[in-house]
Amino acid sequence: MRGIPTELELQALTNVPISADSALLALTLKAIYTAAQAGSTVTASISVSGALGPQTERLFNDLQAQGLTVTNSGSTFTVGW
Repeated sequence: MRGIPTELELQALTNVPISADSALLALTLKAIYTAAQAGSTVTASISVSGALGPQTERLFNDLQAQGLTVTNSGSTFTVGW
């Protein structure tokens, strides 16, 4: 069984390049997890930096394909279930 990662191992993770797609997905998944843990059926507002681009549209389509609802307010959106 592996122990807790060392500080140096964790710091190595910060050097991994993050794409706009993965950053937006991580932010969205965190919001969904946080809302679900609180017993809510909708996330808090999730901010989108800049104009809605193709990665945002792909994310919305993927979420809706999984049966989730997306309410887009321009620079923010919420996800419900």
